[in-house]
Amino acid sequence: MRREWALFSRDPARAAAALDAAADVTVSRVLDIGCGAGQELRPFLRGRQTLGVGIDLSPDVGNAGRELFAREEPGSRAAFVRAAAEHLPFSPSRFEVVICRLALPYTDNARALAEMARVLTSGGTLILKIHHARFYTLELREALRTGRARSAIHACRVLLAGCLYHLTGSQPRGRLTGGEPSRPCGCCGGSSGATACR
Repeated sequence: MRREWALFSRDPARAAAALDAAADVTVSRVLDIGCGAGQELRPFLRGRQTLGVGIDLSPDVGNAGRELFAREEPGSRAAFVRAAAEHLPFSPSRFEVVICRLALPYTDNARALAEMARVLTSGGTLILKIHHARFYTLELREALRTGRARSAIHACRVLLAGCLYHLTGSQPRGRLTGGEPSRPCGCCGGSSGATACR
């Protein structure tokens, strides 16, 4: 998580893109789903009175985030909650901005998106980031080139699940979708979990 925080810090274009996406909204509360250390909250909290809430399924949610915010963004109002995207523990219309970066594929999409819509204010902004099929095609090519069988299998599973989702309109669940392997991410060097790369 600390590595992902550092990668975000070294790429000011990511912060600028997030602020641009919500430029038409007055932000007093922002929610980050699958938050990791909460780095995606930073542009909205820096030098403001905005409340940032990060949720994650990890039992360690917030441990690294609280330390990093205290050290690098003192005075920021960041809070962390262990929760699932499908069951957000917030009342309706609580957040002007909801961020979901690379976490959606690990959720029941219909339920998670319904919950995001429920907690988002009218006229609010949803910043939804997912990998394009090209990302996994490149991952497959690199895995085959370097002989990483598990990474190749994972990329194939993701591409197949995406094709099935696209063709049927129904999200594949179960063994086909599987979790991310624990390995460095090909595009940013971070771990390839739900909050890994851009």
